Parts: sequence; structure tokens; C-alpha cells
Amino acid sequence: MYAVSCLTRAHAPAMEDMKASGGGFEVVVRSLAIAAEQPDFAPLATKCAFYLACACDESPDVRDCLVDMGLARRLGPLIGRLGDAAAAEQVARCLLILVRGSSKAADECRDPGLRLYPTLVGRKAVLASEKDEANAEEAAYCDELLKLLFPDDGGEVTAER
Repeated sequence: MYAVSCLTRAHAPAMEDMKASGGGFEVVVRSLAIAAEQPDFAPLATKCAFYLACACDESPDVRDCLVDMGLARRLGPLIGRLGDAAAAEQVARCLLILVRGSSKAADECRDPGLRLYPTLVGRKAVLASEKDEANAEEAAYCDELLKLLFPDDGGEVTAER
């Protein structure tokens, strides 16, 4: 994953190849999902999420491609399940980049069936209870996601969310 990231990040032709290859980004997304389920693969999950966040941030075309692949729907549930702090931070960062740049991603994240609202609120509570400065960025990502996705919320977790 590290090699793919180094070879393609900030290189538009390589990003286009990843997008057009009929599975380049899909392989990365699947790798993230598999790695997220296995604690021994936490470094792979971190690298995959970091790479996807960078790719989305660098190229609106790539971001739109990943949104069309359903990346936002796949990332949402991972936030609450990742035990590795670095991986969780990168997943939250990637989701935030998607939501900032795509109304379609934001709409997908608001789907009550995804249960992203209680997941984000729960993750914030866990981070706050740990009182670790290393969690500050992830907490900020969760805060911004909550503000962007659920701006009118009064702070209650309801069955609809």
C-alpha cells in the first residue's frame, strides 16, 4: 500500500490510471475494510485510509469516483469499530473530506440506517474519556462531521439517528 501511495499521490496521470483501471481504488477500499476487521492489520488500515483521504483531497474527480463507489457508506461504520487510534483518525479524516466536497456523500451519511450520528457521538465520548492529546485531531474531525451532517441537532441520540 505504501508503494502504491508513493507512486500515485500528487501525480494526476497515475490517479487517472487508478480510477480508470476498473478496480484500482476498489482494491484499496476493500483492503481498508478487511484490515479494519483485523487488529494485526491496523497499519494497513491506516495507510489505506490516509491514501484515500489524500486522493480525495487532491482530486475532485477521484473524490466523486469514490463517492459513486459508496465509500462514505463504507467508512461511516468503521469509525466506531476501529481499535487503532491512527486508523480511526485517518478514516474520520477521509470521511470528512468526502462530506466537505460532496453533497451526495453528505446525504448518504445522513441515512438513519447508517447510524452515523450515534457512532460519532459515541466516538467523541470515548476520545474525551481517554484524555489523550494524540486524539485531538480525530475529535476535531468528529466534531466537524457532526456540525456538517447534523447542524440542527440538539445533542440527543434518537432512534431516527
